[in-house]
Amino acid sequence: TFYAGSRAVGIDAQANYQGDVHVTNNGDINAIAVTDDGVTFFNGGAGATGINAYGKYDATVINSGDINAIAMSDVGVTGAYGVEVHGKYTGNLVNAAGGSILAQASVQSLATDYYGGRAIAFGAHTFGTDHAVTTNSGDIVAQAIVEADGGANEGASLAKAWGASIGAYSTSLTGTIVNHGDIDVLASADYGYATSYGTFINSQYLADTSNDGVIRSVASAAGGDAFAVGSYSNAVHAIYVIDCDEYGCDYENAYFIADDGLARLTNSGDIIASASAAGGVGNSYSAVVRGAFGSTLSNTGRIMAETEADDAQATGALLVSLYGAVSVTNGGLIQAVAEGDVANATGVGAIGLAGTGVSVTNSGQIIAAANGDDATATALRMESASINKLVNSGSISALGDGERIAISSEGTATADILNTGTITGAIQTGSLDDRLVNGSGGNWFALGASIFGDGNDSLTNAAGGLIDVVGGTIAMEDGNDTITNHGTFRLTGGTVTMGAGTNAFTNVGILKVLGTSAVDVGAAGTLTNISSIDFI
Repeated sequence: TFYAGSRAVGIDAQANYQGDVHVTNNGDINAIAVTDDGVTFFNGGAGATGINAYGKYDATVINSGDINAIAMSDVGVTGAYGVEVHGKYTGNLVNAAGGSILAQASVQSLATDYYGGRAIAFGAHTFGTDHAVTTNSGDIVAQAIVEADGGANEGASLAKAWGASIGAYSTSLTGTIVNHGDIDVLASADYGYATSYGTFINSQYLADTSNDGVIRSVASAAGGDAFAVGSYSNAVHAIYVIDCDEYGCDYENAYFIADDGLARLTNSGDIIASASAAGGVGNSYSAVVRGAFGSTLSNTGRIMAETEADDAQATGALLVSLYGAVSVTNGGLIQAVAEGDVANATGVGAIGLAGTGVSVTNSGQIIAAANGDDATATALRMESASINKLVNSGSISALGDGERIAISSEGTATADILNTGTITGAIQTGSLDDRLVNGSGGNWFALGASIFGDGNDSLTNAAGGLIDVVGGTIAMEDGNDTITNHGTFRLTGGTVTMGAGTNAFTNVGILKVLGTSAVDVGAAGTLTNISSIDFI
């Protein structure tokens, strides 16, 4: 037996004892490792690093040149790292305008091997540091590619790639990524697992990503599992708790409690995540923001996720907070498209698990489209234990050939919705006192099944507003519900039902009825007409 391996390093700069390290590159660095004639998975591999900088205290790398780290092997494991920064207290990585960083890891698989190949690539990687900042004004490319040998290995192949990362497989106290340039990431592993991250922050107190450039993350795994994330910001700090009393301490049931963590994403550029898995499973998330005590997204650019797979899931933006508020402000485009036998698309998912609520302000476009035999498109999903508040002056659309939900308000939350824009699709809320105001200039095309659950719900259509129930239903369930129309309320083969309770439907505007339509105010309800009802 023998091992076929190769390793290449461009610059290795270390200050191990009470020192700082600073590397500036204005030229070309090429670290290329190539391995041939490996026999099996365990007998081959290659590793390449452009720049490795370690400082006992602080580490900084500034690049305005070209850095190429390429690792290739016919079997086994390959790893490529464009730039690595590791400083105990601070880690700073700057890729200036005109600078380029390439990390490419590729490997083949043998059909006779139990394990398929493994490829890992990091474009810009900062780790093991308290405070990390990465700024890119140039180009960062990371590619991890595993080539199959005609089919799947029992131990599936694996390709993982990160463009600009802070805290991957480690953590930091604070992490900041600022992108003015282009970040392109590709992970490919047919019959295996392909995972790609455009930008990635895993920190404890602050994860802050700002983008006015372009971030692309692509994962491809025919017959396998493709997972693509455009931008990922995670911040959770936890304390370790051991309960003690006068009789001693309960070490066996020690636990963690989160006590800090703020995550935010500011985007005025393009963030794109794409997953492809013909005959397999695909997931894409263009933006993920997860802060234990607050998650914030501000978007005036484009955030787009697309997945094509037999089992396809796409999410434009996902925000989660364990104990803090969740806030989304969108003046651009947030879009999710899923195509597959099973297809699920969510434009924006905003989830606040504590009682601080969710707030969404949209003056742009939020779109979810799902197409397939079993398809569900949800443009906006809000979940909390307080108030799910939406102010919409833009457009919110659920498209596709399956269930089309424009707005879903979930959890033990009250929905408070003000619309002066356009909503296309159903609206579904919970079992509290929910409120929808369709203001002047507002349009709601109510497709499918809109459900306002139990509780004393109210729906108001202001003068100049349009509600068109297009072949669908608006169901207001048990409670003392009210519908007040000052604008145009049109039933185009649609139905309004109001459940048990003292309900009131008051028409002060125009109520139009086209085709087979109905309004049922319930046994104890009343319909009052002060203006006109048109039967067309």
